[in-house]
Amino acid sequence: GDEGTIAFTGSTATTAGTGNTTLMGRIRSEGTLTIVGQPSCGNEPGFAAEMQDTFTAANGDRVMTAISMQLCPIAPGIYHGVGTYFVTGGTGRFAGATGSGVYDGTGNFNTGTIICVLNGTISMN
Repeated sequence: GDEGTIAFTGSTATTAGTGNTTLMGRIRSEGTLTIVGQPSCGNEPGFAAEMQDTFTAANGDRVMTAISMQLCPIAPGIYHGVGTYFVTGGTGRFAGATGSGVYDGTGNFNTGTIICVLNGTISMN
């Protein structure tokens, strides 16, 4: 899981957070989210987004991911997002890493906070 902040500038946002993972232990995350469209969320408008996220372990080793998600409102200014992610690279013991899985998160844009979970597999070559 990962918990942090999100700050929008137009149709892009930066994220920063901390969390814990099974494989990496305590992590720090940094990402960039770009709104790329509008999904069907019923009567309320939502948005489709692409995100590039880097997770850094305590020793500095990194895993980079690309996340595609659909975010729909669940309360005023609060969006629930679901999607998929792919591992796009890594450094240190994660050099050559591959993998994929599912993304689930909630963004509270009133307070600029996010909570998300990525479940899947990472394979190291």
